[in-house]
Amino acid sequence: MLVVGAALLTINPLGYFGGHWDDGRYLDGALAWPALGRDHWALRWPLVGPTAAAITLFGASRFSLMLPGLLTLAAVLGVNFWAARRVFGAAVATVACLALLTTPEIMRAATRLTADLPELLFWSTALWAWWFGRNGARGWLVVAGAAAACAWATRETGLGLLLLFALAFITGVGPQRRSYGWIALGFGAVFLPEQLALWAASGDPLYRVHTDLRHIEIPSNDLIGGTPHGVSAPLNASLMRRWSGAGPLRVNWAVDPWLNLFVNPAYGLDFVLAGVGLAAIRRLPRPAWLLVAVAASNVTTTVYLIATDPKPRMFMPAMAAACLMLAIVAVPLWRRHPKTLSVAAAAKLLVLLVMLDVATSYAELPALTRAALAAAPGPVHVDRWTTSSLALTDASIRARLTPAPVAPGDLYLTAGKLRDYTGSDTPPSGARWQQLWRGHSARLPLTLRLVHAAGIGGQTPYPALYVTLYRRLP
Repeated sequence: MLVVGAALLTINPLGYFGGHWDDGRYLDGALAWPALGRDHWALRWPLVGPTAAAITLFGASRFSLMLPGLLTLAAVLGVNFWAARRVFGAAVATVACLALLTTPEIMRAATRLTADLPELLFWSTALWAWWFGRNGARGWLVVAGAAAACAWATRETGLGLLLLFALAFITGVGPQRRSYGWIALGFGAVFLPEQLALWAASGDPLYRVHTDLRHIEIPSNDLIGGTPHGVSAPLNASLMRRWSGAGPLRVNWAVDPWLNLFVNPAYGLDFVLAGVGLAAIRRLPRPAWLLVAVAASNVTTTVYLIATDPKPRMFMPAMAAACLMLAIVAVPLWRRHPKTLSVAAAAKLLVLLVMLDVATSYAELPALTRAALAAAPGPVHVDRWTTSSLALTDASIRARLTPAPVAPGDLYLTAGKLRDYTGSDTPPSGARWQQLWRGHSARLPLTLRLVHAAGIGGQTPYPALYVTLYRRLP
């Protein structure tokens, strides 16, 4: 299974982007570690800490920033395979993990510096430990609480786990109510030391809560209007409807994330195939109800309670639940419908290969920047986002970059996808510019080469990475 995953990752490892993307913020936090984080990205120690360790061991490079995601993916597969094998058998465990490996959003995150896979790891660990502790096994319940605290520390959407535990406590599902004290003990063993450390460093006993709530004050290109000043995020319908969302369906902000679970190519086949499989067996196994609750809690917490951007990567716990549900129904259906399931598996693999193939990578950014700087001598001005994207380039390149204001006659460099919604490929407005050099990544996805060869849709443009050098005119 790990060999299959490694082979898939070689197709187009995305790696570090920087710029407007979250990985640039996590890199900043890791480089300053263990200093007190000033934003919600830097406070996510389950990601920032291991990233700082990787940089200490291997230096700041594409490889060192890929390492946390790759190791976390291996841990996610290991935890889920071991637990699912113990509960459902080896066949279900294998199918579930292969379904995860062939989910595009999971594989795209594997080489990125994001909180998504770490949060999934802690959701998986907490839920499996809760399941194994349902008969009162104290050790498992302590692990469930500790993992839930780590999920919360990784991202505030970990609140969904706590809601699941609260719902189980109220309904009497799982461990006896008196056993939940052990979950609380595990949670407190992680949560309280973190809060005390942050209090001691900041003087604010609720520093994490206040910092997390301030994340909405940070401008976002995915939010209509940029920044909703004076607005709090939780349970705020006016904020929820302003997120641009991931699509492709756009009916109403309140239902779009649910509909897109089934049609977004980044993960839609997980939910479609699980749903079709459940309809085919004409009964809903008891574990499937619990998996539905996991997915519903993840989506509900993200969209309504936290009111954050409903990107595909926010729903990885729901994806994992769908993959396990798919495996539970696919294994008994194999004997009756082997051809149908083979076609479904092939379709899932094909979607993955296409999405990995066409994804934009910043791997060629250093070479493109070096070529741009060779076109003209002297210092080159960049904004903070381009500086972030070039954080891993050679010192000789970074030595020529300056964040100072641009005067007439100065050079200015941009780096980004052409006509990107972030505007990272264009110089500042309000001035006249002369384009001196422009280059783009040479990689053309195999998918588009095949489309061009077949004459379908003409020469389909590819949102490749562009680097452009300008001179400001008087």
